[in-house]
Amino acid sequence: MKLHTIFMCHLLLSEILLCLPIKRTAIVPAIFRGLGKHTNKRKSLEQLHMSSSFTYVTVKTEGCTEGERYWNERNMRMARNIGEQVMDSDSERNIVIVGASHVIDLEKELQTNYPDLKIVLAGE
Repeated sequence: MKLHTIFMCHLLLSEILLCLPIKRTAIVPAIFRGLGKHTNKRKSLEQLHMSSSFTYVTVKTEGCTEGERYWNERNMRMARNIGEQVMDSDSERNIVIVGASHVIDLEKELQTNYPDLKIVLAGE
């Protein structure tokens, strides 16, 4: 049986915007050097997950419950699509780039439903 490895990278919207064409001088890299390093830490990923999955609330409303259900279903669909494509590929290593707030759920779903996959998060 072939072992597949997924290298999961993640981006925040602010980091994506920085990828847009900008004037490349010595100043720009100096200003933005290290930007996003905090998002590679598991604690930051867990905070992003909680705030995006409608679970970072003191009083849970019907809207929060519905939002959380949608978020979880979306992550399950994403994990299924990623898992199926990786398992069907001939490659042993795969890179998956997702939004930072999806990482925690996707990692859980992929480990549960695709135990043969080795998941490596960016920065680990």
